[in-house]
Amino acid sequence: MAKISFFALGGQDENGKNCYILEIDDDIFVINAGAKIPLDSSVGVDTIIPDYTYIEENKEKIKGVFITDAKNESFSGIPWLVMKLKNVTIYSSFFTKALILDRMSKYNIEDATFEIKPIISELKISEKITIIPFSVAGSMPGSIGFCFQTEDGSIVFMSNYVVGNLGVYGETNFDLIKKVSQNPKGVLMFISDSGKSNVPGKAMNKLFAKSFLEKSFLQADKNSRIVVSAYDEEMVSIQEIIDLAQKFNRQITAYGKKYDKLYDMIYKLDKLTTNKIKSLPTFFDYKFANKQKNSVVLITSSPERICHRFNRVLQNDDAYFKLKKSDYVIMLTPPINGMEQLYAKVLDQIAKSVTNIVDISESDFGLARPYKEDISDMIDLLKPKYFIPIQGLYRYLVVASNIAANNKINRQNTIILQNKRIANFIDGNLFSRKKLTKGQDEIYISGYGIGDVSFEVLKERESLSQDGLIIVSFLFNPVLKKIVSKVEITDHGILSRENRESYHEIIRKIIFDNFSNIKKINDKILKELQQKTQKNIKKKIFRIFDKEPNVSVIIHNIYPEEKELKMKKMLWKDAQEEIKTGVVYLEFAVDWCGDCKMQEPVNEELSEYFKNRTDVKLIQVNAEEAQLFRKKDTEYEVLFVPTHFVFKDGKPIFKKFEYAPAELLIETIEEALKN
Repeated sequence: MAKISFFALGGQDENGKNCYILEIDDDIFVINAGAKIPLDSSVGVDTIIPDYTYIEENKEKIKGVFITDAKNESFSGIPWLVMKLKNVTIYSSFFTKALILDRMSKYNIEDATFEIKPIISELKISEKITIIPFSVAGSMPGSIGFCFQTEDGSIVFMSNYVVGNLGVYGETNFDLIKKVSQNPKGVLMFISDSGKSNVPGKAMNKLFAKSFLEKSFLQADKNSRIVVSAYDEEMVSIQEIIDLAQKFNRQITAYGKKYDKLYDMIYKLDKLTTNKIKSLPTFFDYKFANKQKNSVVLITSSPERICHRFNRVLQNDDAYFKLKKSDYVIMLTPPINGMEQLYAKVLDQIAKSVTNIVDISESDFGLARPYKEDISDMIDLLKPKYFIPIQGLYRYLVVASNIAANNKINRQNTIILQNKRIANFIDGNLFSRKKLTKGQDEIYISGYGIGDVSFEVLKERESLSQDGLIIVSFLFNPVLKKIVSKVEITDHGILSRENRESYHEIIRKIIFDNFSNIKKINDKILKELQQKTQKNIKKKIFRIFDKEPNVSVIIHNIYPEEKELKMKKMLWKDAQEEIKTGVVYLEFAVDWCGDCKMQEPVNEELSEYFKNRTDVKLIQVNAEEAQLFRKKDTEYEVLFVPTHFVFKDGKPIFKKFEYAPAELLIETIEEALKN
């Protein structure tokens, strides 16, 4: 009997970055490695991926990464997963493989670090585990589900599917799925996409918008352009637009994905399968979008970015394309959760720019994901012991659990998981749910880097964008313990020109109050004063403006002209003889480091103290020549320079790295001389 665990690294109670882990005894199967595009990119985050720490720590157990489809939420995190894993095998359909390779090429990842194997028949992992792929209908060609055959029953995993036949875009064949999932112990688990479980009916009934689209094509003047907004991964919808463009003899261009290459792949795939696509459409270069009459302009992007792409056009930031009054605009992009307000604003701006706009709502048109009846039909077909809804906001996972209950699945056997919550099974029975504690919830990516944007950095960026920035700088003399320059203040995004100077005076007063009457100074005290000043300025500005800007206080230390101690430079072998008798102040330094001589503010005071003294030897030794620099476990351990020693008759009685307070040195030397 097997020990089976299932959990999500991403995809639960969110839209995107789907990544699931199925563990069967000591074998780990990674299912999907998606990414999520943030709704708001103003803080510089381009992509969000799951934290792959668990996968990295257990890489020896990984039997492969299994990709169901070529949607961003399913496969776009693979480059960062491969960077972590190395030598990993990825299993997908032929079509998805081509898109994975294209994505990998953008990150200059060497082929030697990964292998992509098209999975078209059953894959035997061991005597007890076999994986069987099966085709499903989806928004992209090559969408597949997986059946994991185990000794405790079969585990069926389906993502981004619809029930029905979409030709080249796949077919969800009940007879085939029933056959591949057969097991003497039945179906142990059905793990299903449930992000649209709240939508009644079947997805197939709302997947096509041809009637709405064709009406606009008929109404549009022959010399005008038809501008269509579409989600770049909903290829079934884009196929309809392309078919109509061909029917009405309109050339096509796309602002977004390069559909000519993608469509060429689909055309070739269709020739091998349904053979329903009769000819390739004519695509022209987007650079000529403004000049080409009687055309179709596809504006495509992800659900999170489509509004931003349209905004570029509306604000005349696009070099090649501008909306005209004569354009017919069709919005085939019902907004996802969180984008409704921005979408409404974009629609309003488009309406001001063109005379004809058609907004096809979610009630008339849907995305290629399973609806309520699709999930119900699959549960009824498979009759699983356990049902696990995945890939959606929490409330929709709850709706899916109710669908399962209506299909006679015991409520105790419907498992709603949050990210990193593990469902553990032994001998085909659920025995625990525990939290995976290692790693972060998600990783933020800016550019091509991984994990290079921490939560603290994001908070600072957000604060900068909302509340502005104040930079204060001045010169400070630690010897005189006072500010010796004008306080320079620069502000961004908070003070108006009219009131700037008066508030600058308030800031200067705070600084001079904090830096006056200083009795003692060292690095720690200076740091505390800096932090206190930043806090005081923030509080004052908050009282005045009800804003908390980022405040940066920059202190430049400046010292009076250095009075060098007349230290005798010696080779270490000679210095070892000198320290055997009397009191010796010895300093280890290095010639190439300008700051590694005696450091201010101690020089002036020590120079005065040692003036005309003959009872203390002053010696300087090159730490590198002495072969002591940065070497541990030696008698002296000169790990940093300068290192200060005081010797009494050959025995070290004082040692200090880097900064050595003058009063401490003098006190030690005086004590040695008395004794």
